Amino acid sequence: MALKALPLNFDEINFKHHHPEGLNLFRNLFTFIEYDEGIIIFSNNIIIISTFYYLFYDRKLSIHEKIILFLIYYLLLNNLSFGFLSIYSDPILAVIYACLLKKSFLMFKNKNSKKEFTFLLIFFTLLLVNRSAPIYAISIFCFCLGLFFLTLNKRSSKSLYLFLFTLVISTIVFYNFFLPVILTGNYELDKILANLFSNNFYYKQLINLLISPIYFSSFGVTLNGILDIIFSLNFRIYEFKIPLIIYILFLLPFFFLKFQYKWFVLISSIFIIVAYMIIVLVLKVGIENLHISAIPRYIGILILAKYLFIISIIVFNNQHIHKNFIFLIFLLVMFSVTPKKTLGFFASNDIYYKSISNKNFKKNRENISKLKEMKNNYDNFLVVHKENFSDLTNIYVSGEHSFYHNIIEYELFPEEAKFIKFENYLLLKNNNKEKNTLKILFDLPLSDILKIKNIDNNFFEIKTY
Repeated sequence: MALKALPLNFDEINFKHHHPEGLNLFRNLFTFIEYDEGIIIFSNNIIIISTFYYLFYDRKLSIHEKIILFLIYYLLLNNLSFGFLSIYSDPILAVIYACLLKKSFLMFKNKNSKKEFTFLLIFFTLLLVNRSAPIYAISIFCFCLGLFFLTLNKRSSKSLYLFLFTLVISTIVFYNFFLPVILTGNYELDKILANLFSNNFYYKQLINLLISPIYFSSFGVTLNGILDIIFSLNFRIYEFKIPLIIYILFLLPFFFLKFQYKWFVLISSIFIIVAYMIIVLVLKVGIENLHISAIPRYIGILILAKYLFIISIIVFNNQHIHKNFIFLIFLLVMFSVTPKKTLGFFASNDIYYKSISNKNFKKNRENISKLKEMKNNYDNFLVVHKENFSDLTNIYVSGEHSFYHNIIEYELFPEEAKFIKFENYLLLKNNNKEKNTLKILFDLPLSDILKIKNIDNNFFEIKTY
C-alpha cells in the first residue's frame, strides 16, 4: 500500500509508512504509469536475481555448479521467505544483507580498502529497505569488529582505537537517533533492556521459539503435491513442519568445508541469530504482543541471509561443488522441506489450480478485488467480522493464514475500512447515522449474514472457506 500511496496527495490521505521508502522508490520506476502487482513482483525479482550474481559469480563456474547454486538459492528463498512470488521486502532485506556480509568479509580477507565505496553503497541501501535494517546494520559492525581482531597482528594500534571509537559512536547514533525513526513505536533501548532482564519469561519463550515451525517449510508437502497432482496417486508421505532450530543445526555441516575464518564465521552467525531471536522476542512478543507462532518468519530472514553469505564464500574457495557430498545432501534436504509455491512458480495454470487451496485462493482473491471498483460508489466502509471466524482473529481459520483481511485493506486503499465485530455492529446499527456505507461481511456464519440482510441492503459478502 505504501507504493500505491507514492503518487497520491499525502495531505488528503491518512497513511503511515511502515518501512523506509527506498525499495518503493525503486519499484516506482516500473509502476509510475500504472500500478500493477505483477510489475512489483518483477521489480523485486530484478534485485533478487542481481544479488545472485554478486554472491556467486566471483569465479568461473561450470554449468553444473551454476545449476546447483541456483537451485539452492531458489529453494532457500522459498523455504525461509516469501520467495520470488512476493511484493514483501523480506527477501530483499535478506539478499542485500547477505551481499553486505560478503563485502565486509572480502574487505578484510583481501586487505583492500580501495573499494569501500561499494560497502557504503550496499550499507545505505540496506537501511532504506526495511525498518528492522538498523539491527542488521549493527550486526555488520559487530561482524567487522570480529574480523578486525582476527587480522589485528597486521594492524596498527591507532587503527584499532579508531575502529572501536567509530563502533561505539555509530551504535549510540543508531539507537538514539536513527532507530526510533525507522522502528516506529515502542522501541526505546531502555524498554528493551528492562524487558529482557526483568524476569525469565523471555528465556522460556526463546525455547518455545526454537521449536516453533518456520511458516514456509514442511516436510513432504511438495512431494505429496507431485504425487497427487502430476501422478494422481493416493499414496501420501507423512508431513510435518520444520522447527526453527533445525535450520540453525543445518549450519553445522559447513564446519567440514574449508574456507577462511571458518570458525569465526559459523560461530558468530549462530550467536547473531540467537541474539536477534532475543531482540525480536522483546519487540514483537513483549511489546507488540504478537503470538510466538508469528515470530519464526522474522528470524527466517536473518537465517536465509546467513546461508547465502556462507555458501557464497565457500563457493569462492572450493571448486567442483556439484561433486561435493555436503552440497548435494543439502540440496536434497532443502527440496524435501520446500513449500508447494516452489514448483508453482513454474507450473502451468492447469497444474497449479488442480490444488484445491490454490484454486480457492484465486477465487477469493478475484472476489475481494471487486472492492477496487465498488469503493468509488461509497463514502464509508465497515468490515463486519466475528471472533475466530476469519483470519483477522484466527490465523488457523481454514488451515492456512492467507492475509485476506490485509487484501481487503489493500483493495480499498486509499479509502479506510473500519473493522467491527458482528455483535458491536448490531448495537451500532440502531444509532448509525452515516449514510452511503458499504458493509463488507467477512467470513460471517450464515445465520449472522441473514440477520444483516434483514436490516440492510448495502453489503458485500466475502466467504473465504
